[in-house]
Amino acid sequence: MRLAVTLFLMVLAGCTAPAQQAPAAPSASAALPFTSEPLVQDHDHTDRLLHDASLNLWMVSHVLPWGNGSAYGQGSVNEFAVNGNRIFVSRSNPEGGFAIIDASDAAHPRVVGDFHSEGGADIEVTSDGQYALLSTQRTTPGTQTLDNPLAREPRGIAVVDVTDVARPKLSSFFPLPTNGPHTASYHRTPDGREIVAVETYDLMTDPSNGALLGANPATQRVFIMQLMRDATGARLEPRGVYEVTETPPAGKLYFPHDAFMEEHPVTHKLLMYVAYWDAGVRIVDISDLTRPKEIAVFNDFAPSKLAQMHDVKTFPAPLGGRHVTAAAPEIVTAPESGQITFLDTTDPTKPTKLGHWHLPGNMTVDQPFVFSPHVFDTNAQGMVVIGHYHAGVWLIDAHDPANATTVGYYMPHEERPDCKCAQPNVWGARFWNGYVVVSDGPTGIYILRAADGLLPGAPVGRVG
Repeated sequence: MRLAVTLFLMVLAGCTAPAQQAPAAPSASAALPFTSEPLVQDHDHTDRLLHDASLNLWMVSHVLPWGNGSAYGQGSVNEFAVNGNRIFVSRSNPEGGFAIIDASDAAHPRVVGDFHSEGGADIEVTSDGQYALLSTQRTTPGTQTLDNPLAREPRGIAVVDVTDVARPKLSSFFPLPTNGPHTASYHRTPDGREIVAVETYDLMTDPSNGALLGANPATQRVFIMQLMRDATGARLEPRGVYEVTETPPAGKLYFPHDAFMEEHPVTHKLLMYVAYWDAGVRIVDISDLTRPKEIAVFNDFAPSKLAQMHDVKTFPAPLGGRHVTAAAPEIVTAPESGQITFLDTTDPTKPTKLGHWHLPGNMTVDQPFVFSPHVFDTNAQGMVVIGHYHAGVWLIDAHDPANATTVGYYMPHEERPDCKCAQPNVWGARFWNGYVVVSDGPTGIYILRAADGLLPGAPVGRVG
């Protein structure tokens, strides 16, 4: 094992302050490129005290998005969405549903709303903050539902009116086959249309190790929908369907995992970027929602030997005069830890590789998902923040995509009593008001500060 010496030095170097405190922010000159190695392959993943580590990121606050927010519920938290000062947090079964957090005071966030339903996967919020879209996917039977999973309510997307955050109410429900959607993406167009891309797939897994054994081709598709509103509420209406119809090579799986939509700044067309697992990144023109047209395929992820594309997003402003897209996989097990790949998509019909970033050291995903990339975010300055499961949260400077560098990391490690689970186990991370918001499956939502000068819009100096 490499655990003892490396972890001991790491803790002394980066984490002498208690996790509950917010130390005075270092100056911009202290925001140095990453030079040490905080990760080790072999250690007790369930011992949170082995993961008290950070560089240029530290905790401002921590909130429990279960029920009334005062104690841990059952299950875990996963995806979240941010609208204004509110954070909407999806929960797995048996707790299910989602919580609404008021983060107006970043140092003292509090749960102000709670919606109970089937276990949530992805969650989106409309641009005006009036509706939450909760994707429900078949999982372990929960306490709010029937014990027989075959008798439980159908899976799909719950459209929930959250105008009164203290009393969220179901506005409509759109069922989706067979086990429901895993992800959905919301986009409001300049002409006011509200477009929702919904990814469905049914996977077969080995219950002994989580390995993917196959996928049902009949349910692998992206449903392109429009959210329609009237005096009675809001509902989803189908407009088009996109799917990869090619037969995958032996040992590969094709299914859409997530999507991102934007008006391309050069072509001015409405495009959808799809992370389509082993089918790579697919770029689709959805200017006509009823006739999606694939315009490009990208699948050169060297030096990684994997595709398994899980998440894809563009940067909201040009980097070095180029329109840049980031894409990353999710890895069940592999003799590597994957990478974020950066693409030049200035001409969206001809994406080209610019560079990549991966975890420091020679980490491998030797247990299901343990050091896998997961949900990430980008900002206009060329920064990336990513939730990397047990590897924690990583802040990356990719303003030069050919030479992306690590500038910070944080390992969530708040105590969850009686939890024999990996800590940290980070689902995702997003930029918000100069902070970073993080969802850690076992322990909840974290709001993090970065060293002064790293993130625009951040308050300077001590917070909390």
